[in-house]
Amino acid sequence: MLRLTEGEPLLTTSAAFEALMDLATRALQRAGQSFSPDGRHVGITPQLPLLLRQAGFEEVRLRASAIEWSSGTPAHYGFFKDFLIAFEIGRPFSIKLGLATLEELERLT
Repeated sequence: MLRLTEGEPLLTTSAAFEALMDLATRALQRAGQSFSPDGRHVGITPQLPLLLRQAGFEEVRLRASAIEWSSGTPAHYGFFKDFLIAFEIGRPFSIKLGLATLEELERLT
């Protein structure tokens, strides 16, 4: 048995977070690290079953789930910190790909 947990861009009501997620998914797509044709998502969710079957796995099943990470919930702080780190590490990547300037990124974080 192999269990994988993959995800697509998160939904939020924060305009800044949405802008950062958009930059992240477009950067991955531009760098060839995404299955998305336009950079609006990562595209792993619809592609993963096919990849697993091609690798010889049988009885491939998908199960959707959601984690509530809204402010005030137990999962919030961990998600918040992880994304702050990810966006910080991804800054040079987005700048190198010409998707944003350092100033634009600093305004969002």
